[in-house]
Amino acid sequence: MLATKTSVGKRDELIVIRSKTITKDEYNEDIITWATFATVRAEVKDAQGTEGYQADQLTANRTSLFDIRYLAVTEQMQILYNDRYYEIVGIQRPDRRRSLILKAYILDET
Repeated sequence: MLATKTSVGKRDELIVIRSKTITKDEYNEDIITWATFATVRAEVKDAQGTEGYQADQLTANRTSLFDIRYLAVTEQMQILYNDRYYEIVGIQRPDRRRSLILKAYILDET
C-alpha cells in the first residue's frame, strides 16, 4: 500500500468538471459553451486568498484545492462546486496517475 494513498472517505464532496467548447456564429465571433466533462468526488480544502489590483480596483481571489482521483483534466476546464464556478489555475500530480490536486480560483465572487 502506498504511503500517499488517500482515504475515499475524505473525498466527500461532489464536484462537476466542465470543458469549454468554442464555436463560431454567423458573424465569425466566438461562442463559448460549457459541457459536463465529469462528475466526481473530491476532498475540498480552502487555501490562501490573495489580493491585487485589476483595472485599478482592488480584487480578492480565494483559492481552493480539489483532491480527486486521476482524470485527464486540463487548465482550460472549470469546476462547479456548491453553485459556484472555479477557474483551474494549477494541477498537481502527487502520485502519478492515481490522484490530482486542482488549484482553482472562485469566479465572480462579490
